[in-house]
Amino acid sequence: MPRFSKESNDIILRYMNEWKKSGKERRKDPFVYLSTKIPHNHKQICYYWYNKLDPKLCKMPLTNNEQDHIIDWVERYLMYNVNQQNIPWKKLQKEMKSVFNKLHSTNVIKNFWNSRKRRLMREAENILNPLIFDNYLVMGGQLFIVTRQ
Repeated sequence: MPRFSKESNDIILRYMNEWKKSGKERRKDPFVYLSTKIPHNHKQICYYWYNKLDPKLCKMPLTNNEQDHIIDWVERYLMYNVNQQNIPWKKLQKEMKSVFNKLHSTNVIKNFWNSRKRRLMREAENILNPLIFDNYLVMGGQLFIVTRQ
């Protein structure tokens, strides 16, 4: 599938504005209708709208306070829902909207959490499995010079 073009973006924005003004009663799922007008399926259009194109979305990067809030919220959630592996990102998104008055996409929130988790795992591996090459030791993201006697 091709990327979303400027024309596709315009069609989506125009239709979604009309759909919202009409009280959302013309069609239950605007993305199914839009999929007949542009070369993308309804799931792609829905994902694109909620994660990229919706004008209500905050395009700025997450602030430190927002990042801290995500970390605290997810850690609390996982602590109290031990058997639950799926994090309700939509719920977190709504809470962040009420706390910070900014709507970040669920994708931005998920990407922050997952990239942080991967980074922490890599750092833990480096601490547990230090690499020694030539006269250098790489451990915990730090570089040390090793002197041999």
